[in-house]
Amino acid sequence: NNLKSYVLGTIGVVAALQAAGRIISDAAKTIADFDEGLAKIRALGADYAASIDAIGEAARTAGINFGFTATESLAAVEALAKAGLTTEQILAGGLTQSLALAAAGTVELGTAAEFVASTLSQFGLDGKDAGQVVDGLAAAAVKGQGDVEDFANALKFVGPVAASLNVSVQETIGTLAVFAEQGIKGEQAGTTLRGVLSSLTSPSKEATKELERLGIVTAEGNKLFDEASGKFLGLANLSEQLRAATADLTEEERAQALGRIFGNQQITGATVLLKDGKKAVEEWTQAVTDEGFAEEVAAKKTDNLKGAITRIGLAYDALLLQDKGIGGFFKRRADEIGNFLNVLAGNDPRSKSIQAFTDKVNEEYKKIGGTATLAAAEGGKVTEQLRLLADNAKAIKNDDPFGIDLLVVQGRKATEVLR
Repeated sequence: NNLKSYVLGTIGVVAALQAAGRIISDAAKTIADFDEGLAKIRALGADYAASIDAIGEAARTAGINFGFTATESLAAVEALAKAGLTTEQILAGGLTQSLALAAAGTVELGTAAEFVASTLSQFGLDGKDAGQVVDGLAAAAVKGQGDVEDFANALKFVGPVAASLNVSVQETIGTLAVFAEQGIKGEQAGTTLRGVLSSLTSPSKEATKELERLGIVTAEGNKLFDEASGKFLGLANLSEQLRAATADLTEEERAQALGRIFGNQQITGATVLLKDGKKAVEEWTQAVTDEGFAEEVAAKKTDNLKGAITRIGLAYDALLLQDKGIGGFFKRRADEIGNFLNVLAGNDPRSKSIQAFTDKVNEEYKKIGGTATLAAAEGGKVTEQLRLLADNAKAIKNDDPFGIDLLVVQGRKATEVLR
């Protein structure tokens, strides 16, 4: 029984230490990874280094409701910073909206951050306007054809040109959603719409003549641009003007007219635009102008048991990162348990005597029947166990003097008492 208690006690202590070690090690790793992420951002420049406390505090809790760790949130901050966003833009909405887009659109967080940053840059928007970008991309992907990557990649090609014509990001995404319904997505959609818009900024002589013939450009002015300011009147207006101007033409005549205005490569895109006129563009622009849509979708996707459990773990991590005292405690405990387990594992000079004793116990333990014999001692089999102990002790008496004589004497006495 003493031997059994020793073995089980040793196993219990080691198991408890290992469990505690894993908990403390995980906590220490969380803190260390977060510190490493802060160091990377600090190295990006003075602006970020000066605001590192505010960045750390934002990243500590920003990802909880979206299912992202504090360290992952820092990675998003890093991606936004590298894309050119300032600390103010990141904290004003860039970070939160990147998290929302990643969760709602099921895209990698770093990729979502790049989409947000590049689109804000293309349209000259501020961090507080990130919601417009994210809600637009998420709404187009959920309500229409294609995914977030399709619309974000399309924006890479058409965004700068659309922005130069003062087309809003919502109307641009809405028009891309119209294209997506016709199977034109991603890079193809972006280059097609870019080609259409570029044809209007510097039309050829042939294009100008065709616009005049169709009545879009008249002596009173150009129906595609505001007469007073000279600003482009938008994609919905373009669609309507094309629809109305070509309504009486045959399909062949319409294709020829569009070819002369936009070039043969853009005929497909122009045809999509005029198909339903301003109605389709306006409806989709309204559909993607849905404030809070991305966060709403993200909340629904994580509104389950798995999401709840994840949030508990993330909240625990946030607590660890909030209190430097707790962080220091876990680091010290990790070192202490690591040192002790090294002793038990034989990786320390102090473990030699412990290991020698443990080996001897294991040797004797095996000789008296091991687990099977000890298990037989339970219940009503005590007498049989003691007899077996005495017999085994006799058999091994000459093998090793370590404790054998004592086992023999105790075994015989126990056997005689129980006879």
